[in-house]
Amino acid sequence: MSESAVVEVRNYITEEVEEELYAGSVTIPADTTTPYKVEEGRIPEGHEGVAVSVACTRDSNIAFWLKIDNKQRFKNGLNAGGLGGLDEETLLLVHIPEGKRWEIGFTNTSSSDITVGYRFRMRLFRKG
Repeated sequence: MSESAVVEVRNYITEEVEEELYAGSVTIPADTTTPYKVEEGRIPEGHEGVAVSVACTRDSNIAFWLKIDNKQRFKNGLNAGGLGGLDEETLLLVHIPEGKRWEIGFTNTSSSDITVGYRFRMRLFRKG
C-alpha cells in the first residue's frame, strides 16, 4: 500500500450511483516484475462496480495492473508510457460484479526505484 496519504472521496452522483477516488504516490522498487499493490477493495453487496479510469505518472518502465478476484484484467499490464499521464485519465470501463475483490498495482522494469503518482476512479451502482 502507498506510504503517502491516500485520498478517498465518496461522492454521490445520484442516490443510486456512488463514486470512489483512490489517489496517492508510491515508490515502486526497481525490477518489480510482480505487481506492487497500491490499493484494494471489494464491491459491496447490493452493488455492481465499474473501474472507470486511471491516471498515473507517464513512464515506459511502469505498467498499471488491475486484478479482479485475483485474475489479471490486462495481460502484461498497461504500459504507463502510453497512458494519459496525471493530466488525463485513461478510460478503463471494466465491470466488477457484486462481492468481487479488486486490486491495483504497478510493476517497474527499470533498474532504479520510480515514484508513481496515481488516481483510480471507481463507480458503484446500486442494484435495483
